[in-house]
Amino acid sequence: MPKRRFAILLLVVAGLGIGMMTAQTQQQITITKLTVLNGNPSVAVGTSVLVSAQGTYSDGTSGFLSGGGGAPVWQVIFSPQIDVSPCMTQTTSNTTYLSQNFGVNSDGSFHAVWQPANPNTLAADGVLTPASITASLKCAQFGSRTGSMSAAWNGTNYTGTYSFTNNGNVTIFGTVWTSSNPSVATVDATGSVTAKAAGSTTITAVFGSTCPPQAFTSAVSCSGTVSGSTVITVVPSSTTVTVTNPTGASQNNSDNNDQNAIKSGYVVVTPISGATTGALDVVETFGLKEGDGTEGQAAVLPASMTTNALLFVNTNTQIGRDLGFAVVDPGTSNANLTLTLHKNDGTFVAVKTLTVSAGTQTAKFISDIFSDQAAALVSFTGSVSILSDQPVAMMGLRFRGTGFSTIPVTSLSSALSVPTIAAGVGGTSAVILPHFAQDGGWSTEINILNSTSATLTVRVDFFGADGKPIQVTMNGTTQNSFRVAVAPSGVMTLSPLDASGLSRF
Repeated sequence: MPKRRFAILLLVVAGLGIGMMTAQTQQQITITKLTVLNGNPSVAVGTSVLVSAQGTYSDGTSGFLSGGGGAPVWQVIFSPQIDVSPCMTQTTSNTTYLSQNFGVNSDGSFHAVWQPANPNTLAADGVLTPASITASLKCAQFGSRTGSMSAAWNGTNYTGTYSFTNNGNVTIFGTVWTSSNPSVATVDATGSVTAKAAGSTTITAVFGSTCPPQAFTSAVSCSGTVSGSTVITVVPSSTTVTVTNPTGASQNNSDNNDQNAIKSGYVVVTPISGATTGALDVVETFGLKEGDGTEGQAAVLPASMTTNALLFVNTNTQIGRDLGFAVVDPGTSNANLTLTLHKNDGTFVAVKTLTVSAGTQTAKFISDIFSDQAAALVSFTGSVSILSDQPVAMMGLRFRGTGFSTIPVTSLSSALSVPTIAAGVGGTSAVILPHFAQDGGWSTEINILNSTSATLTVRVDFFGADGKPIQVTMNGTTQNSFRVAVAPSGVMTLSPLDASGLSRF
């Protein structure tokens, strides 16, 4: 039945429950194991794949320490506490900066800002390599009082010195990525592996502390390291890799696996270079394989982040007409939505509440959300207004039987940016696609257009409804994150391909 198929497509999954340790308990909690997650052990020459370092803690919880699953977190601890009084608007001394977390870009560069309760900031701009860290320190507001910070890897962490208005020692904890065979594949500071030549290599992550990262809390007493690794095989770009399904059956080298369960979630497209805020052009197309082998299709543009939206509703259960509604909360706090249904003459019908956990996607039919209004929705025309206490992204698919089309969501709030989801993922220049579907008869194609005169480089990250990176197969490669380059005035397409290398679209 069409509703059941779409209900399967729009999975509702519980929220991600990874919590940071409090200052009161951090000294009692240690990292007992580091696992390098990699769902794509075979990659083609010239392609990239993101791997993730996940720590298992002594209290039974876990959290991402670096890579595709979460921001690479580095922790700086000053000893003695750094004196930032020149950065203050008052003349009194302030030595509250004990530690700070910051993320690292793919080239090892970083920009960290310390911001206490007072209206002043201290900034650090530097470069990290597997052997050393160097950075300049200055008052972010005034651009003055420049100091320095430098440290070298000693086998368990980075140790060195800092100079600002006072001098002292610095200890820096974080994840160092290495490749045993960089001629086969290299790995950058974010856990992105780039395949260079055919062969195999071991990718290793070493986290320079036995305590989980925690901002503004001393972790000096946590000594030693934890490490993990994974083996990646690089195949020639002309070789087609056969992927084994969870059931053990071969895909026959086809990216479309109609026998498997539907994979669904959301997509974030982030420019690496060549695009500024508002300049990223992306078109997403959904396809559903019909019984006669044809493909129903509908296209959608990226969604606006919004806290106030309006959606047209037209249902008729007698002919299988319904509205599929998907909403993503890419932020760090749960989004509480209030949905109010009105008839076409403005008459109030009902109000419902819906909570979307931080980082996750929820997708339902309007008839399911307002299931107590079944009699009204037998033949209904009207609208649903959606208010959220956190910025969310939404989209709608209008169904009649197995036929479907996209339906615009009107944002009534001011323009909002996609939040930073992980290092290099999201941010002011990124766009978000609230839904994708692959396998079980469904296909999703993503087209990136470059209207500029310079090469555009972007990364495309796929997340499941639970907010975790999810493996998908596009252009013959299976991974959770893709890096693509788009020529000036050109187009780059990511699409599931059949055994002959053709797309259904």
